[in-house]
Order: sequence, then C-alpha cells, then structure tokens
Amino acid sequence: MEEGIVATTIAHVAQALKTNNRGDPRLDMDGKTCFKLQEQYRGCRNTDESKKKQKALPMTVIRKIMDMANTHKDLALAWLLIGAAFFVMRSCEYLKTNHQ
Repeated sequence: MEEGIVATTIAHVAQALKTNNRGDPRLDMDGKTCFKLQEQYRGCRNTDESKKKQKALPMTVIRKIMDMANTHKDLALAWLLIGAAFFVMRSCEYLKTNHQ
C-alpha cells in the first residue's frame, strides 16, 4: 500500500514539473526510472510490519529539484525546500508526541 502512495505522490510532483516544461525527475539520463527511486519503491513494498510506519521522500528528489532550478525564483524555492527539509528532520530529534 505504501508503495502506491509514494509512487502517486512522486507522480504528481513529476506531472507538475512536466506541465511547467521541466524534465521528469523520476528518470535518469537513459529515460528509465532512476535506481534510487526503484530502491525506494522496493523498500515500500517490504512486508516488514514495523510499529510505526512513516512515508518518506528520498533526499535525491530534493537534490534533483535543486539541479533542475534554472531561474533565480526556482533556485530560491529549491533552497527554501532544502531548508524546510533540514528543519523537519531536525525536529524529530527534539520533539515527541503522545500520538502512537
């Protein structure tokens, strides 16, 4: 189930980029799904029943967005995304919730 959610989310991001005349971030230079994304999908298919499942976006997707930035606005948005991702990851070190 998680693989479908991750694939759908990434497909929506890719569609938005393609709509704005950008390349498909899911594909490598050969036009095939990039290896790291395949690994992400495979990890989501894993039937390991952990207590706390979390959906993750591979950092390679964020890096790809930075690589594809070709205007000052795109570059600024990419840096904001990187900053947001950093602070989201750091918050997990200091915050705990009662939700299980």
